[in-house]
Amino acid sequence: MAFFGPNKGLMLWQLLLLVNISTRFFPGASANLFEESKFAKPPGAPVPAPFKAPVHPPMSLSPRSFIWVRGIVYCKPEKFKGIDTIWQAKPLNGSGVKLVCHNTMDRSTVANAKTDEQGYYLIKAPDTVTSYAAHMCRVFLASSPLATCNQRTNLHGGVTGATLKKPVYFRSEDGKKLYALYSVDPLAFEPM
Repeated sequence: MAFFGPNKGLMLWQLLLLVNISTRFFPGASANLFEESKFAKPPGAPVPAPFKAPVHPPMSLSPRSFIWVRGIVYCKPEKFKGIDTIWQAKPLNGSGVKLVCHNTMDRSTVANAKTDEQGYYLIKAPDTVTSYAAHMCRVFLASSPLATCNQRTNLHGGVTGATLKKPVYFRSEDGKKLYALYSVDPLAFEPM
């Protein structure tokens, strides 16, 4: 042991153990450290790609489409006045809502709608507003037909502007126009 020293003997033993393990688990490996094995050879020619890249870039997943917005308006009961909830609220027939889109710095587009008997509304934006500018659009409460329930609430942005949710796309009956139907969380009026 004087020739190798205490640490060198341990290192030699570990090296022999490593060679023994590598020849058992990798049969193609050589036990002779100075002999070439099939694992040490560099690969030949590069492997070609399994398919060719597309010639044209892929199309956009969200094509430009015209905007429609749907939602519902409620009248909250007196006992929940000032609380952000629609618990026990009733649908409000004939209430006004408006869609405001800030398309450019100096111009806004406004579209109005009224709710039906179940409190639902459908706003059809003008053709000048498309889905590319939908992030600039908000829905606001405009008017209530009831004098007893005409205080606008900011539930889901009824006063500051409700944001449009992810759309559902569909085509017109003739197949020429593409529409994006956005939805808005429920809006509500409450008693004064």
